[in-house]
Amino acid sequence: MTNLRVQLEEHLATSLEDVELFGLPVQVIGPDGVVEDYFGQVNYRSQDDEGIMVNVPSVVLRLSSLSYVPTYGDKCVVRIPATPDPDADLVSYAVNSPPKRNDSLGIITIRLTKLEQAS
Repeated sequence: MTNLRVQLEEHLATSLEDVELFGLPVQVIGPDGVVEDYFGQVNYRSQDDEGIMVNVPSVVLRLSSLSYVPTYGDKCVVRIPATPDPDADLVSYAVNSPPKRNDSLGIITIRLTKLEQAS
């Protein structure tokens, strides 16, 4: 019999990363320029700190799949699809607040701010 942590990890791999369910491609470009490709849940609207829904996207990723965990203040870029379609063009965002890490569930939620295009 597998323990609860192993069962949870298996469930996260399916529920967060399966393209047939909720998984969408997410790229994380670290401060060193290394590009990491993941699948995760992308929320195009999220709750602010007061619980009000705002048009601020966020991503939920499985901690165990990350080789680099973005933190607030890092010069990293998170790229998500422009629409909830796995084949949509990726749009670049910055981390706009300290990510919410939940070690008990094994996930991290990262709220994003769209990067302005350089002219």
